[in-house]
Amino acid sequence: MRVIDPGHLFLLESYDGGELQPLVFVKRYKPPEKYSGNASAYPGTNLQDILRACVSRLDYLQRQSVACENEKVRAALVDAIYQLEVRAHRKHASVLTLTPDEVVTAPTCSQCGHVACSWCHAA
Repeated sequence: MRVIDPGHLFLLESYDGGELQPLVFVKRYKPPEKYSGNASAYPGTNLQDILRACVSRLDYLQRQSVACENEKVRAALVDAIYQLEVRAHRKHASVLTLTPDEVVTAPTCSQCGHVACSWCHAA
């Protein structure tokens, strides 16, 4: 992995040939008090969507070859997604009412990327 823009832009290894794969997280800078240290912006994904892709990948691997470790890793990823969504709701004075499993499959807001958002009115 190569860090191009810390916290936002990475190049990941490509196995079995191919070029490095970009991983781009959304970068915002307005309002500056919310995104301190960012002087520019560009579109990208969020951590929760990457973790959802990892859950999907583990589900696929589990169907190929059952392994107890897959279930343990999946549970940790689901909890990580859930905690990130709980944090977002707390920061916006909201309460997340979805279960951990629901946050994995719930639709996300097209503006903020969170589930069940009530703060940006785009859900």
